[in-house]
Amino acid sequence: MPEPAKRPKSSYIRFAAEQPNECWQADFTHYRLTRPDGRPGTDVEILSWIDDHSRYALTVTAHPRITGAVVRQQFRETVPRMVFRPQR
Repeated sequence: MPEPAKRPKSSYIRFAAEQPNECWQADFTHYRLTRPDGRPGTDVEILSWIDDHSRYALTVTAHPRITGAVVRQQFRETVPRMVFRPQR
């Protein structure tokens, strides 16, 4: 039986917030560090908070393991630094 046809990439609609700070997204990835002598080192998970409009990385932090508590804490630390404050 033939494989079903895949949607062309041009058919996907890319979502992006219209204004800065309108929407943030969090993402994390696994990374293995390398020791100075070249041997494999510690495994870490890297958490990034990104402004969906500008794609600006608001914070990038490394942790032994990402948990809900880590995500919540990093969010709470990021918000006060990024909230827009009008200039006088």
